[in-house]
Amino acid sequence: MNHRQFRNILDLAFKDRAPAEYKRMKRQQQLAAYLDSLTGEAMQSIGTATEKAIAGLIGVNDSMKRVQMAEMARKTAEEVALSQALEAMPLETTEDENEPAEPMSLWEQSNDERNLSINRSR
Repeated sequence: MNHRQFRNILDLAFKDRAPAEYKRMKRQQQLAAYLDSLTGEAMQSIGTATEKAIAGLIGVNDSMKRVQMAEMARKTAEEVALSQALEAMPLETTEDENEPAEPMSLWEQSNDERNLSINRSR
């Protein structure tokens, strides 16, 4: 995953997790700097983890296996960095203010739509 792809993922995730904060930061022209900072930290973390993994593969004689292991290490580093970046993002609160708003899963959304159609048919 390259820098631009990672930043786009963080942008979409932030917009989904905290739309009001996303809009506020965008309005105050702070969003780009915030996302660039998060992306930069994540990409640096990915690079460091990948380099360490590659350094540990020097003793592996099979070049195909070495490439596969390096790729697995890079993918794992990307997943960890993405998870950490998402945890660092603000999460909008509900009306209760003490309880964070959770994005609705696809199952919950389809269940809500099904309940609506059942109630309309009554």
